[in-house]
Amino acid sequence: YEAFRDCCLQHASNELSKSGLEYLKSRGFTDKTIQDFRLFMVKDYANVSWYLKQRFSTLDLQESGLFNDKNNLIFYAHPLIIPYYRNGRIVYLQGRVLGAPPEGHGRYQFLYKHPLTLFNADTLDKIKLDQDVYITEGAFDCMRLVQAGKTAVSLGTANVFKKDWAKLFKRANVIFYLDNDKAGHRAADELEKIFSHFGLTCSRKQLPDEYKDVNDYY
Repeated sequence: YEAFRDCCLQHASNELSKSGLEYLKSRGFTDKTIQDFRLFMVKDYANVSWYLKQRFSTLDLQESGLFNDKNNLIFYAHPLIIPYYRNGRIVYLQGRVLGAPPEGHGRYQFLYKHPLTLFNADTLDKIKLDQDVYITEGAFDCMRLVQAGKTAVSLGTANVFKKDWAKLFKRANVIFYLDNDKAGHRAADELEKIFSHFGLTCSRKQLPDEYKDVNDYY
């Protein structure tokens, strides 16, 4: 993952990377937030793919989730990369299209055949007793709350929460701040059951009806 990142960072800025920065600014993110979360762009897909194939075996690339069964780098239509760190090392990667997704693609591309992990999980190592910690659905929602001075982590999607993650929140006052749709409301219901089972303090924050997610609201 870090070889992939380093290769992407070595490429000079181009029209694609400028579009990526403009897109992030249009979503309300500051330069500091973009830098703090170490977002980066796949500026030259062919070169990055070639570099990784030269350095790693086909099996390793596919097992990493960066390449699919056809041995293609998965971030072809999703050049904006969101890295997930744990203890300062990249443990997961998520791609995002710029603007509306092309036909046949979703807005996000997750690692191929790899389960999601928590985004911004390292922040949980630093929380104080009974500190408010927001759990959001998307990484952008999490980033926007952190930009606003709050402590937050993201699930990546409403449908994923591993029960062993609950122990990471044992010192926190957890606030679920999920998307304003059926999936988000259903996920909040399920998460409240899980956290209550482990005796953890939790509540939920509801978005106004006219907003679909936290970043949209901000």
